[in-house]
Amino acid sequence: MQPDEFLKIFAYLRAAYPRQVIDEMTPDVFMDILGDLPADLLKLACRKWVSESQWFPSASELRNAVFAMMEPALGLPDVGEAWKEAMGRLNIANPAPEEEWSHPAVYRAWVGIGGDQVVGWSKPDSLMSHRARFQDLYKEYTRREKQDLRMLPSVRAAAAQLAGGSGLRLTDGKGE
Repeated sequence: MQPDEFLKIFAYLRAAYPRQVIDEMTPDVFMDILGDLPADLLKLACRKWVSESQWFPSASELRNAVFAMMEPALGLPDVGEAWKEAMGRLNIANPAPEEEWSHPAVYRAWVGIGGDQVVGWSKPDSLMSHRARFQDLYKEYTRREKQDLRMLPSVRAAAAQLAGGSGLRLTDGKGE
């Protein structure tokens, strides 16, 4: 988002909450936390917030509001639909590769419980325990995906740097 776009959005918030005391650093902090978001979605989140709350939002509340609007675009089936898809692939001679599943999280959860090798050869009375393990894994994979989506780009880059084994280097105090 361009700084001028952000300043218009922040001015909207200021106008909506005229009694809110805002110090000189507040717009900079909000820009740091919200600047990677699409301006049109941030505008919508602000409008929604103003229409529903009498209190000035924190930057994290607005960030969460934007991502709540973006979540349906992830295409995540609910856990029941995911299990139904996995069971529909049971006992297929050549299981489909990850890219042919409705979502990678469904595939990873299926593989995580052992897929056809475990579920297909289990006794029927163990199906419920397999379903519970699948649901737990699926929920964890979708939680991670949503968490990664919400992560600030600078934090994501620092985490990737740490995971890659190279030390963390902060260049301007913000991790960017």
